[in-house]
Amino acid sequence: MYLLDHPHLVKLFSHFEDDKFFYLILELVEGGNLFQKLSREQVLTERVAAQCFRELVLAVEYLHTRSPAIIHRDIKPENILIDKTGRIKLSDFGWANYVNKVSERLTSCGTLEYLPPEMLDEKGHDTCADIWCLGVLLYEMLTGTTPFKGSGKEKTMKNILSQGIKFPLGFSHIAKDLIQKMLEKDKEKRIDVFHVKIHRWLSIMLPLRETIVQNFVPKVLGSEEVEKMDEVKTAYSENDTDEDLKGQENAFRKSVGVIKALVTVQSQGVKSKRGSLSESSEELRVLTERAKEIEEKIEGVRVLGC
Repeated sequence: MYLLDHPHLVKLFSHFEDDKFFYLILELVEGGNLFQKLSREQVLTERVAAQCFRELVLAVEYLHTRSPAIIHRDIKPENILIDKTGRIKLSDFGWANYVNKVSERLTSCGTLEYLPPEMLDEKGHDTCADIWCLGVLLYEMLTGTTPFKGSGKEKTMKNILSQGIKFPLGFSHIAKDLIQKMLEKDKEKRIDVFHVKIHRWLSIMLPLRETIVQNFVPKVLGSEEVEKMDEVKTAYSENDTDEDLKGQENAFRKSVGVIKALVTVQSQGVKSKRGSLSESSEELRVLTERAKEIEEKIEGVRVLGC
């Protein structure tokens, strides 16, 4: 994620870990997520849906044109954040991975109602899996539900594999055409992100705001670099440089600062809420111990750097 830099992707600034957790320091996106927006509004107007979709397509295009390409594999409303200006940012790369033309991925992962047929059939998948997710998402934004949702897990899986798409009366014919092309069950016939981007539906849906377009030249990674990025890296290892260790120490110090600030806030809460004194005191104790543990981590990083 450190290498990813796009206006519609959540930016990763730093990370650190302890014995129990792995912490990511991410860009602040304070407008909630698309799932919350859909919960409130049920369905989106075509123009609003088109704007959200357009910005998401730009993010997916950026990922798919990396070398090697990156597939997200879990595009859904919960993972689409909205900033304070209303712009879309794709987040949660927990299932993301590299893929190329000669090496498809075999792991079935993601969210059931968004899974493409090739995953359910346990066949190899590539960037086409993200296109399927885009199709399900656009359908949900315009109808308020996913296209293959069943009464249970087995029914939903059966619908994905064999059922056609049912559209409500009055549904836009042009939007219908785009969704059908993205939800083509044969991944070899499914359109790619470039054809999604130039589809007529997006052309006739005028943007609600200026679209941020980032011109970029994808970085070509060597095979050794790709292998390294596939590995799970610890917060500090034998190969860490002094600069790496210093960065980790700074990250730990920031964490300690945040926790101490929380301790201060909790202390004030104890004074003002006598009725919950015992509960607040316990929270204070846990936070204080947490700060002490991380300060010990800092000392350990300093020793490694010596």
